[in-house]
Amino acid sequence: STKPVPFVLEMNVGWFAKRGIKAGAKLKGAPFAP
Repeated sequence: STKPVPFVLEMNVGWFAKRGIKAGAKLKGAPFAP
């Protein structure tokens, strides 16, 4: 990230690419709600 973030996700290699998640993506759901 180019800015400070409240969470860090540690996933296996290829997890993000397999799901089409790229830098700057905004994740939704209870754990990510402000």
